[in-house]
This record gives sequence, structure tokens and C-alpha cells, in this order.
Amino acid sequence: MKAIVLNDTRREVGHLGCLRVMSNLIEAASNNGIVIADTITSIDPTIDEIAFKIRVESADVVIVNGEGTLHHDRGAGLYQQVAWCAQLGKKVHLINSVWQDNDSAKEYLNHFDSIYVRESLSLESLQADG
Repeated sequence: MKAIVLNDTRREVGHLGCLRVMSNLIEAASNNGIVIADTITSIDPTIDEIAFKIRVESADVVIVNGEGTLHHDRGAGLYQQVAWCAQLGKKVHLINSVWQDNDSAKEYLNHFDSIYVRESLSLESLQADG
């Protein structure tokens, strides 16, 4: 199975936590028969929809690394990318995330096929958001 990872947090040079998270994600995927074919390292609000869809089209699945991103209605560019993935019929899985105070972002929850959060408060918030 071939995957693409959205929100590759290694964009922060020298941030050991981000480096470790991505290293662990890639290793865990490999150990489970998933090849990470590509990662997108930053959320550029000017990203071109067509170029993005071409980049994602060959993937079997999309993994969204939610690390440090999905709280207080942050991550608008990431949500747009998730919506584009859903338009392509891709399975989209959110992992390693918090979910807090996302009043405008909760409309995107239906684009995720599965969601794995880091702690129980995020789970409660997700359940309240539907």
C-alpha cells in the first residue's frame, strides 16, 4: 500500500520532537506494509489544487499528521487539502492529533475515515463536534 503524509512537521529545522514523530510514523507504516511515497511538509494557503491532486492521486491512502496543528481553528490549509483528498475518493486517516476549540473546522470531520487523537480531552471534544 502506498501512502502520502500531509503535515510533515520536519519543516522545523532542528526540532527533535518533530523529527522523531515523523521518523516513528514512517517506521510504523513500513512495519505494517505501508510505503510512504511522499510527504507534504508545509501548509501553504496558496497551494495549487491541481498540482496537489496530481501529487496525491497515485497514493492509496492519505495519512494526516495532526501533531501540534488542529486546535483553535488552525490548519485551514490542511483542511482544504483533506477536502481535496476526499474529492479524489482517497481514504484519509488523521493520527497523532489534538482536537480543541475547532468551531469552524468541525465541518471537515466527515472527510476523515478514521481519527486517532493523543488524549481523552480531544476525544471528548471530537465527540461533541460530531
